[in-house]
Amino acid sequence: MAFEGRIGHLEGIESPWGNAGGVVKTVEDVELMAHTGVGWIEAGSYTLEPRVGNSPNGEIVYWHDQTEEATYNSLGMPNKGMDVVEAEIPEMAAIAHAHNKKLVVNVAPVQSMPTTVIETRELVVRAQAAGADAVLVNAGCPNVITEDGGRHELLSRDPTSLLMILAELGHVGLTQHSPVFLRTSPLETIEQTESVAQSIIKSGTVAAVFTPNTWPGYKAVDGAGKPLLEVPGGVGGKSGPYMAGPAQRELTRMVEALNNTGIDVVRSSGIVNAVELKVALGSGAVAGAGTTFFYESKSGWQEDTDRLLSDLAEL
Repeated sequence: MAFEGRIGHLEGIESPWGNAGGVVKTVEDVELMAHTGVGWIEAGSYTLEPRVGNSPNGEIVYWHDQTEEATYNSLGMPNKGMDVVEAEIPEMAAIAHAHNKKLVVNVAPVQSMPTTVIETRELVVRAQAAGADAVLVNAGCPNVITEDGGRHELLSRDPTSLLMILAELGHVGLTQHSPVFLRTSPLETIEQTESVAQSIIKSGTVAAVFTPNTWPGYKAVDGAGKPLLEVPGGVGGKSGPYMAGPAQRELTRMVEALNNTGIDVVRSSGIVNAVELKVALGSGAVAGAGTTFFYESKSGWQEDTDRLLSDLAEL
């Protein structure tokens, strides 16, 4: 499909390529990304309280296998918390706007239900009020470690809880015509995708779905079988070019499940070149986003993005 310059009802997006979660966290990161050809800048994930993530003492929580072209991570969403970020969003937005970009602020609830409902509402309202052009609710990070060494529940695999959280946003005046986006985890079956999609539709508050997040439960090991990620169980999320096929499957399922609803879909995994972005656009995505693309950049964000968009124009 031809790029229409918008995601959901967020107009004025100049290119169908942006960064996904984790790449941009600071004002300085926004400045750096603003000099590239991305159409929007996603900042976050940000949580209500500050988080040190899963590497407070320098533990290895990110690994890119160059042979397999797979990325493993258990970063745990390190960030300064909404009290600090809220004060920085106006400057982030000003920088983005000065370069004709939109600022999407990614917020992530980490509490358990029913507190998650209140937490999500507060994060979305505060980010929007601070000047974000759109707020993306991260309902699918698999790498928040609980006190017992387990992993935080994946809200986007729980249609009932997801509906409660998203419907609550309607109580503060947000609708499908508001710039509220949602990132979902990889979903295991067509039936699960359809169930989650129904919750999104019924909530009446989501303008676009970004899918998928990383695949949970993977363990990167060295030649001796020792886990490379230094977290409980050595387990993290898996993404990167290796997951391009599954990411495309997730996209097509969600596009079909949201057909004729007016809710856009953005593919946000497995894209590192123009060919893969064109495949996504040809399958119903309105845009594409990457994380490994930026983390593993060889020539710098600006040059690599320029090359991807130039190649896309020639395909």
